[in-house]
Amino acid sequence: MTTTVPEQTKRRTLRPRTRILVLTTHIIVSVALLGDAAGFLAVAIRKLSSILILVVALGLPSGGNATHSGPESTSTT
Repeated sequence: MTTTVPEQTKRRTLRPRTRILVLTTHIIVSVALLGDAAGFLAVAIRKLSSILILVVALGLPSGGNATHSGPESTSTT
């Protein structure tokens, strides 16, 4: 008795050359995206550190609304 595999359950495979091309493309794109994310993070950290240096150098408040003198904190009494 022989069993036949239905047409839907057969594995589809790529030819070796196509598989290598797809794998190479996947690796290139993945490394490029990781590099892009690392570059963005480096720029964000650099910007944050320069802002923090300005805050310390000028003696500005580092956070909170206790000393904020913007238009939303003014009272009209």
